[in-house]
Amino acid sequence: GINAENMGQKLNRSTFMQRLLFRSARTVSACHARSIFAQSAFPLRPSTFHQVRLFSAPADAVVTASSSTTDGSGTPSVNKLGFHVETSAPSLEQPDAPKYTGTLWFDNLYPIRVHRLDFRWVFGWYSYSRTLPRLLPDHIAILRVRPSLKEGGCLVDFESTEPVEVVEKEVIDHLIAEETHVWLSRSEVRAHLVKGVPFIEDIMNKYPSPRIRIDFQGPEVPMDALYNAIRPYGKIRDIVYSPWAKDTPRFAIVSFKHIHGAVSTKNCFHGQMIGSTKISVSYDQILKTSTIRSWMDKHPRLMIPFIALLFAAGTYLIFDPMRTFFIKNKITNRFDPQNFPGVQWVKAEFKWLSDVTLGKLIQQRSDKEGEYIGTWSEKEAEAKIKTHLERTPEALLLVTGAKGSGKSALVQNAAAAKRVKIILDMDRLLSRTNDEFVNALAQAVGFFPAFTVLGYFTAMTDALVGAGAKTAAASNQNNVMKILECLTYALTSVSSKYANPSMPLEEREYPIIIVDGFNNQNKGKQDKFFETLVDWASLLVENHVAHVLFVADHTFVEEAMNKVLLDKRVETIALNDANFHTSTEYIKQSLHADQLDPTTLSAVDILGGRFVDVRTFITKLHSGMSPEDALDSIIRNSIVTIRTQGLGEGTEEGKKLPWSKVQFWTIILKLAKEAEVNFDEIQFSQFFKGDDGPLRALSRTEMISIAERDGKKMIVPGKPVFRTAFRKMAADPKLSGGMGVLIKKAQIEEEQNKINNFERELSSLKDLQMSSWAGALDPSQLKARKQFLLDLLKESHEKVAVFDQERRAFEALVKAPSSSATTAAQASAQSGVAK
Repeated sequence: GINAENMGQKLNRSTFMQRLLFRSARTVSACHARSIFAQSAFPLRPSTFHQVRLFSAPADAVVTASSSTTDGSGTPSVNKLGFHVETSAPSLEQPDAPKYTGTLWFDNLYPIRVHRLDFRWVFGWYSYSRTLPRLLPDHIAILRVRPSLKEGGCLVDFESTEPVEVVEKEVIDHLIAEETHVWLSRSEVRAHLVKGVPFIEDIMNKYPSPRIRIDFQGPEVPMDALYNAIRPYGKIRDIVYSPWAKDTPRFAIVSFKHIHGAVSTKNCFHGQMIGSTKISVSYDQILKTSTIRSWMDKHPRLMIPFIALLFAAGTYLIFDPMRTFFIKNKITNRFDPQNFPGVQWVKAEFKWLSDVTLGKLIQQRSDKEGEYIGTWSEKEAEAKIKTHLERTPEALLLVTGAKGSGKSALVQNAAAAKRVKIILDMDRLLSRTNDEFVNALAQAVGFFPAFTVLGYFTAMTDALVGAGAKTAAASNQNNVMKILECLTYALTSVSSKYANPSMPLEEREYPIIIVDGFNNQNKGKQDKFFETLVDWASLLVENHVAHVLFVADHTFVEEAMNKVLLDKRVETIALNDANFHTSTEYIKQSLHADQLDPTTLSAVDILGGRFVDVRTFITKLHSGMSPEDALDSIIRNSIVTIRTQGLGEGTEEGKKLPWSKVQFWTIILKLAKEAEVNFDEIQFSQFFKGDDGPLRALSRTEMISIAERDGKKMIVPGKPVFRTAFRKMAADPKLSGGMGVLIKKAQIEEEQNKINNFERELSSLKDLQMSSWAGALDPSQLKARKQFLLDLLKESHEKVAVFDQERRAFEALVKAPSSSATTAAQASAQSGVAK
């Protein structure tokens, strides 16, 4: 510490020396005070406002270190570092000298925070603690410092013996001479005298702006007076007064060239009185407008196609490569843990452990079943599929067969050794709704990212413009085409790697696509999807990109594919039911029996080689049923299926069947007597009249099957067990009697229509004979025509009489008791009354 009074007493030799010492002591004490201020201001944080009170130390001031506290009245004051200023003597100045106090605003001490993400203040908030002591002349005493961090400056309360206007000029001249800059601030430090009542706030969402709002609390201030008052703080771009309105306070919007002018005006001019008007200053946020955005809003016809073009370009540049990458992963399974070298090493090293596990036993059992299924599906067909997959893709491969013929297992076993393949389960995919189908298809092929966000955007657009279902359907078709397009790129890339033409043929491995599960019920659920998929698969094969295998029922797929492909080649492998020996061997293996009893063998002969029926028969035997009861149960269920799906009983769809009950019953009666019936015989019979549409429709439902024998089309039951079911239905007195009544009514109706036509023509001939043209006609020709019509009329009358008699017999058969009705039905069947 420095005690100026003691020093003066020891060196009191002359007035000059005493004044010099007093001046030196005052300077030293002021420097110590600024040092204390700098040390106390450094640890301040920007989240709070700190007021630092500093006093100009007189000659007898003692600066010491202490732990006490102080206020502004002379009691000891301590900052965070433990320093305080203690006064013990009056001021150096003369007691009657006037003192002036004021406030200066220093800006550009650190960067102005203009928005929430502006973090420059973190590096420059303490700049004023280093810079402020050298900004003021030595004879100015600092009373208090109030920093405003987001405005980049601070308010300094001072005391001086000179008027505040003089002090302001001295400080400005001092700053100009020093040319003080601080870090991260582009402009020099400036100072302005505060003429109002500054308002420092820390509102989080309010930041400085180059535009301020000046509210007039009193009469409106003229523009020239307002301009002269605020021009010293910075260059002004514009001053706009609010429009006049009754009982509405007036205000002005002032736009400065630089933000520093607005900040200085807000801190120095706020609360100032101009005449009788009090000024209130606040920041006015600028509503930024974009010229480009305004032009876009005014030209939607140009911008909507442009935005669509940008979106499409982004899709091709960003999303398409990603989707192709994920599809390749799906095809090759290169990220499958089972293919990792470490996992394969562990499996090879601990292979002995898997031989004694339950999972291995289950696997062995499933392997045996899979091996037998391959036998069921014919080893010859499996060999054909493997041979087809080893060649260069040249044609589509269609594997068809009845339900339960094992075609899916056959194809999967044949392609089990192939690494690059993808399987599409159409039965599962086509069971989804229209909105879920596209996403399910994308997931099945590994298409990611999918169309979820785009789908929502499209649906919203359709709802706004009222596009309807056609737009949604078109959108689904476009999405399907997009998935197939990306799948094509991925397949081409994989094919070039695994089946490069420069590689030997035996080392090439073309990608394989297995399309499984198409049937007559799900084919039309997605509009034009089947046709699109077949056409796309044909292009892949023609360009030698991949093998495509279609696995589907024989009921419709081959015919439908031929309609799409026209003259393009399709290789077909048709699977038939197993023979009697294969069926019995399978039952022996399932029952763990060496021999089968005659009853079981008889049941197997009736069930034929249809895997589904044989498997159901074995399940019923395992449940404890006898072979007779199991067979009867399967036959009864088959009869129910025939009556429901073939005759349309108990369903509303039965009224909309593409065939009539009479037509199907005619086929049932034929197949009940014969193993197979000539297709043309049925097609050109009385109730079909050359139309093969009903026969094709029955084939698609598997009620019947159309086979070829020596170049002739033959009609056989849809399943082997249906033959027995047809016989039982024909022998049922009530059912055959009721259907006989329907047949006779149809025949009577047909003959009655003929009779009506004959009578109508005879009446026309009679009128013709009585007309004026009778003399120009040959009477013999009219007589011959009349006699011909009478003969036909007589023949039809005789048929109607016979049909009516037979109808009565069938009605009696329906009304007769069960025992006598059964005998009559058998006699009728034997005598061929139903003919």
